[in-house]
Amino acid sequence: MRHKILEGDYLYLATFEPQDAALLTKWFNDHDIKARCFYSISGYATEQVTQEQIERILKNCQVCFAIVRKSDDKLIGRFSTFKSNVSDATAVGGFIGDEEDRGKGYGTEALRLMCDYHFTSSGKNCIIASILSKNIPSIKIAEKVGFKKVGELKEVVNIMDKCFDLSLFQLMKTDFYKKFQSYYKKEENLSSSTRKLLGLESDDGSSK
Repeated sequence: MRHKILEGDYLYLATFEPQDAALLTKWFNDHDIKARCFYSISGYATEQVTQEQIERILKNCQVCFAIVRKSDDKLIGRFSTFKSNVSDATAVGGFIGDEEDRGKGYGTEALRLMCDYHFTSSGKNCIIASILSKNIPSIKIAEKVGFKKVGELKEVVNIMDKCFDLSLFQLMKTDFYKKFQSYYKKEENLSSSTRKLLGLESDDGSSK
């Protein structure tokens, strides 16, 4: 039974389950996904290794979530956050697995949910994302959620003996909640700190 972490309009973030190993293994070996996420093309994932990874995630409570569609509870992707080299930032990465599920807005909602979870649970002030400069769909998703491009590294990613540029993006907590202010005003379970950030609550705790 999946444990729901955060629910949106069309998706929810949830824990992975042992039965997800076969589908995750398929995605990990998909050359298109590996190229867009700049995973090692030469490596081949086995279902056993993927199963062990899921067990480690569940055991260590790592921030790695299944993206599940609400209408049919179908697992459609994976999102995670991980430690960044920047002291007060966390990096985020993920993908929508099957091609038939891409281009439908799922990636945008999943990234928004992931950012909301991160900002309300980690105490961090910034999220960064590294995206292949040629990966225009992912760049558009990041920009829709509020990420701003802060730089580019030339020919630093090697995929199948070809070098590609890497674009660097940054999202600040204040900018994120201002961008989605109208959406989160509708939420009933916002933390006090988030309500103050949105201007919905005074410093003394009274509602505005």
